[in-house]
Amino acid sequence: MKLFVTDFDRTLFVDRKISSEDINSIKDWQSKGNLFVVATGRDINSINEKIGVYNIKPDYLICNNGAALFDNDKNKILSNFIDRSIIFNVIDYIYNNYEGGLSLSEVNGKISIEPKKGISHERDCKKLIDYKDLYSIEEVYQIHKRFQGEDYTKVLEEDLNSKFFNHIIAYANSHNVDIVAKNVNKSRAIKYLEDNLINIDKIITIGDSYNDIQMILDYDGFIVSSAKENLKKKVRNVCSSVSECLNIFSNTK
Repeated sequence: MKLFVTDFDRTLFVDRKISSEDINSIKDWQSKGNLFVVATGRDINSINEKIGVYNIKPDYLICNNGAALFDNDKNKILSNFIDRSIIFNVIDYIYNNYEGGLSLSEVNGKISIEPKKGISHERDCKKLIDYKDLYSIEEVYQIHKRFQGEDYTKVLEEDLNSKFFNHIIAYANSHNVDIVAKNVNKSRAIKYLEDNLINIDKIITIGDSYNDIQMILDYDGFIVSSAKENLKKKVRNVCSSVSECLNIFSNTK
């Protein structure tokens, strides 16, 4: 049995849709007894909403860049929260040094924090809170910061990884920076599945961005041809789509 893990945005979900070719390849893959997994920076509510439009059912969902893992009935298997002793320091630093809002993926959904200055570009949030109410938050999987353009994402990523390197890791991902607990990544969630599932003969990974690189390198996976050139140089295998990648392995033992 093989286990195929794909990133969602810009890998499976391209130009705001999942192609019919990818959907058919996923169904064929699962019909042969193989496992299909989506690994995303989105929280469980956001990814469920997007995938629910299509007639596909992943066997597992890796959410918040590996901070949470769910089975195909959306039962939580694994949780990695940001330590509350550091989370307020990280939020305070972003809030006071970068314009616009930020959001948090809590246990029960995503909330947005009112910006100190500028406009919030956060998406898919169930509620908005004032900064002074921050201490009422629940356990947090991930902090998000969204920019209008991509220029600031690498700046913030490097800033946070330098300043808080003992406690968190930040991933630049297109217009977003995702911040999770130290040592949390998609690859570690995959390793959990590898260690706890039986009869897994092969693991295949595919993605397009910085938060996918570790799982691609760890499992000699693929990067999509539309990815940034500097990322493609880090990876040995390139393919055009999820369906192309699935078809490579679908008929191999």
